Amino acid sequence: GWEVLVADGSEMAGHFLVRKLHKVSTAHYLDLGVASTHWNITVCADALKAVETLEHRAFDLIVLDNAFGAPLAARARETPKNRGAIVALTTGSADAGAELKREDGVDIVWPKPLPNLEQMRRDLCHQLIKVREKKTKATKSR
Repeated sequence: GWEVLVADGSEMAGHFLVRKLHKVSTAHYLDLGVASTHWNITVCADALKAVETLEHRAFDLIVLDNAFGAPLAARARETPKNRGAIVALTTGSADAGAELKREDGVDIVWPKPLPNLEQMRRDLCHQLIKVREKKTKATKSR
């Protein structure tokens, strides 16, 4: 399964995002129950807890609310074990999202409200394949 960190200051928004991530993989599995077993999701509603979690665990995917997206994205990139894809959620303009990607190593910027499931699937498939390829190369080089 995929190791995922969701860092969002709103508990309700975090819950909604978790449900949507489970739905993303239902296209490949029979039902939501089976699909949800392929995601091991940790939710942090506090930036300090998210930083602590990043320092102790490796994640394939990190989803950050814009409230603490840029500093947390930079921190994730500094942590050697976290080379996964980073998604930033933004309520700002497309220009703000592009700036966030360029400056902080964010791979995907999604608006709030979240994009449709098909868009999320496309974005995540591309990024998570790259994450798996990096992991495979790292394992082979040991």
